[in-house]
Amino acid sequence: MTTAGDSKAEALDLEEQIDVACATEGSALCNLRVTVGHYDLSLALRATLGADAGANFHTWAVWGSKKAGRTIRREDFTGARGALLRTVARPALNRAAKEILAGNITVLDDIGRVTARFVRSFPAGAGRDPERLERFLARLRPGPPSVEGQDLLGQAFRHYWLARYEPDANVKHEHMLLANLQAILHEHVRLEPHIAGSIPRPLRRVVTMRMLGFRVGAEELRVSSDLTEAASPGAPESLRHITNADLSHFLAGPAGWDRTPDSLAGSGARDWTDIRERMNYIVDLFRSRHFDAGLFAAPYDERQRAAIHAGRVPPGPL
Repeated sequence: MTTAGDSKAEALDLEEQIDVACATEGSALCNLRVTVGHYDLSLALRATLGADAGANFHTWAVWGSKKAGRTIRREDFTGARGALLRTVARPALNRAAKEILAGNITVLDDIGRVTARFVRSFPAGAGRDPERLERFLARLRPGPPSVEGQDLLGQAFRHYWLARYEPDANVKHEHMLLANLQAILHEHVRLEPHIAGSIPRPLRRVVTMRMLGFRVGAEELRVSSDLTEAASPGAPESLRHITNADLSHFLAGPAGWDRTPDSLAGSGARDWTDIRERMNYIVDLFRSRHFDAGLFAAPYDERQRAAIHAGRVPPGPL
């Protein structure tokens, strides 16, 4: 079953699109709509910040949501051996799918709505208006993400705003990276219960090592393996040597999230349920592939997108 208004989905604005996605019944279709929602938000935020800004939070969220879809649709195991594992581990897989879908919806509902309002508040051609920014940020929920506050998200959007009006490319890219990392940290704190609940405790290292792979654009990655330099240019020179003090502190300060600053060595995760392991991988992923051309590729082709908007799960590989 789908929600009302499916036939009008193409005409929906970003916030209405989020409403439809989050209220969609049927886990597979809900996830597909969440993924499309992140893609549309990614393009809208890119148009606001400038094509020269590189990836934004939703650019990355597209690929995380697409990976989540594989688990939600129980596609992590393939072949005869996979079928046997699906049968034996069905209760755990069902629990994982439920937790991952809940997290999938949470991210779009929480961060996506702020992005939609940001795009609307600072349209193309709007002049630099610090007072408008403060009014925008004042509407966010106070407090840390652990209690559903949006203070960290507010910091991220302050840096997106600074990036938008920054003429120096090097400075702009550092604002973008810091905004992306603050937004993803906000997300991962919010998702802690869902991530912990999706993998049984005794299996966490095994699952991280053997099962947690995903695609970013055309690149296949595995979170347990150290990242290497991207095949296509991903890290602009501006992000190889960090000068922004806040970004440097986020990465390498006393509580920094990168255990091997300025190096991809040691980026692989050992236990994906540990937020420090996740963030250590993510900071290197975001920094090394900020300008990877494949990041903005559409997650689904036009035929698939039309089916999703019409309330159908498209046939074939997704």
